[in-house]
Amino acid sequence: MKEVPGSYGLPVVGAQKDNLDFLHLQGEVEFFKSRVARYNSTVFKVNFIPGNPAFPDPRGIALLDQSSFPVLLDSSKVDKTNVFTGSYKASDDFTGGYRVLSYLDTTDPKHATLKNFAFEVLKRNGRKFLPEFQSAFHAAFDAAESELSSGKNKADMAPLLNQLAFQFLAKSIVNVDPLTTMLADQGPTHLLRWIGIQFAPVAPGNSTPLPGFAEDVVIRTAPLPFLLVKADYDKLCEFFQLAAEMLDMGEKEFGLSREEAVHQLLFLVGMNSWFGFSARVLPNLLYRVGTLGAEFQKRLGDEIRAAIDVGDPAGSFYGALEKMPLLKSTVLEVFRFDPPVLYQYGRPREDMVVESHDAKFVIKKGQLLGGSQALVCRDPKVFEEPDQLIPDRFVGKEELQANVFWSNGRNTKSPTADDKQCAGKNFVETIARFYLVQLFARYKTFELSEDSTLNTPFLKPFARN
Repeated sequence: MKEVPGSYGLPVVGAQKDNLDFLHLQGEVEFFKSRVARYNSTVFKVNFIPGNPAFPDPRGIALLDQSSFPVLLDSSKVDKTNVFTGSYKASDDFTGGYRVLSYLDTTDPKHATLKNFAFEVLKRNGRKFLPEFQSAFHAAFDAAESELSSGKNKADMAPLLNQLAFQFLAKSIVNVDPLTTMLADQGPTHLLRWIGIQFAPVAPGNSTPLPGFAEDVVIRTAPLPFLLVKADYDKLCEFFQLAAEMLDMGEKEFGLSREEAVHQLLFLVGMNSWFGFSARVLPNLLYRVGTLGAEFQKRLGDEIRAAIDVGDPAGSFYGALEKMPLLKSTVLEVFRFDPPVLYQYGRPREDMVVESHDAKFVIKKGQLLGGSQALVCRDPKVFEEPDQLIPDRFVGKEELQANVFWSNGRNTKSPTADDKQCAGKNFVETIARFYLVQLFARYKTFELSEDSTLNTPFLKPFARN
């Protein structure tokens, strides 16, 4: 049994120092890695962001290995009330005055209601997702090819993937093409503003064009007011009011007022789904598979084209899935390497003992605990060559999948109404796999420009199949 190592530093100053390192000087991964080395421990004291005095107490304990981290997944041991983004919680003004599912603990009477509402939204629209994704995918890549054929030497995929994600989600769930409504093609713009202002205090470093210190002053000194994005949010609400079938279901089957159903659905689709796809899943997969090179792409493409009907990927996908083990492993390896959800938080319901690979620690009731999946899913005591992207890592190794936690749960488990695992866990994996199926049904190989990054991939000219 050991005392938790580390220090919070002097009041205010210590939190500012940790924030500066985390956001600007070291970056998120190196920040945690350097402290693991400093304290010779994967469990230690740390100030989480945001650390300015205008925000709640940032002091917490990091859990960064596969022995200690899983306690954050255990609803019987940790309370998840208002810890969706750590110690900071955005005002309910951003969600129409209603508390959304992400901020509710499993003991909250409304948790099961909203989780089941989310499950039912996915279930009732299940048959639409693949055809609508296929349609939106081709529109996005047609636009990319148009850019390249016009003489440009690269196509910026970030805005196209933003539109792709919004189109397929909106047409599937709202059952209306946003391009034909008051939103036109501005849905992603309104969502980015609403999400950006709402979660600005916990945004990664260099999220704005401002230099580091100026950025911190503008977006991390204090919570930003909802008034800045009220016009954007009102337009989004107006659009989601068109989701008549989903809103009727919310009222009649789950006891929500129609007004609340609009706000809950908007957060579910806009934040939980669209932002995850547009900011993480779609660009990350494109970037990582792009960097693996032509030889791997040919191997993956051959597997996909041999399994599916290239003329009807949506119709043949589910029947062909078990014939594509490399595809399934590739998606999971990218999720391990670049988790769609980076952090998990919780507070112990009672004093408890947390065990790392090397020691045991007494943790007090109510202490903020946080885990970085970027480190946990690269635990060298679980994964060989953890800092290498190995696309066939999980082929023939089903048991290893249990050590990937991107969905706030083990990848071998499916979410229930009684836990905090992502309601769309299976949905996200399905769309991620189908995304690569679409990519290699259309292209044999593709290439990224040298200035591509994880979140902003640029395609170079390439030939279609």
